[in-house]
Amino acid sequence: MINQKYCTLFLLAVAAILSSGCVATGAKSTAMTIALPAVEKQHPETVAISVSGGKATNPLWTSQVSNEDFQAALISSISASKVFSAVVQDGQNDLLLKVELLKLAQPLAGLNMTVTAETSWTLTNRLDGAVLWQKQISEAYTATMSDAVVGVTRLRLASEGAIQAVIKTGVEEMSRIRIK
Repeated sequence: MINQKYCTLFLLAVAAILSSGCVATGAKSTAMTIALPAVEKQHPETVAISVSGGKATNPLWTSQVSNEDFQAALISSISASKVFSAVVQDGQNDLLLKVELLKLAQPLAGLNMTVTAETSWTLTNRLDGAVLWQKQISEAYTATMSDAVVGVTRLRLASEGAIQAVIKTGVEEMSRIRIK
């Protein structure tokens, strides 16, 4: 009897959350793509991109950043910046950029939500595997009540902003390195 009561209450709570629109949605690649960053140097090499460490979003929990959306935002940002001559498929590239999302530190609640994204970037030569550049990049972004009233939306915006800031820093840093 008690189990049935709790089960019914749980199902009612889930139904209330779903019907109120307070469902977590994943970060969107278009919101994480950067506008044209200030690149110091455009490299003539082509690059393939690999992203790991992301998570799918559970609609009943918190917004997350998937590998696919992070990678799409990174490809769009690098292509637009022209920091490399082109972003291509692995196997057709001169260089390989691996970006790992190490941690997405998110608050559980709050009026102002600050998310910090910690990432590891490694750029290697595809032919010999030599590491050309390696860096850990951590950036934070705060979404406020003026950005979104609903908490799950505010958290998604803060996550997108943190990833966008990481991508901006990464692209700018790669434009400063000497490859040859």
